[in-house]
Amino acid sequence: MSAEPLACADCGAELKETRFRDGTVWPPAQLAGYGRRKHGRVLCMDHYRAANDAPRRGAYATEGPAPS
Repeated sequence: MSAEPLACADCGAELKETRFRDGTVWPPAQLAGYGRRKHGRVLCMDHYRAANDAPRRGAYATEGPAPS
């Protein structure tokens, strides 16, 4: 067991066990490992999902149309 809790690099929230609708459970260490591997940092589930969705939204998804 780790000495200190795992925390999200984006919001600082302590990682918690994540349960999915299909019954799958990710302990905090597994979520941290996936975040590090896929996104280069430890992320909470909210920010992990947001990072997964970012490429689909595009760079200007929340900023309006691209400048001309």
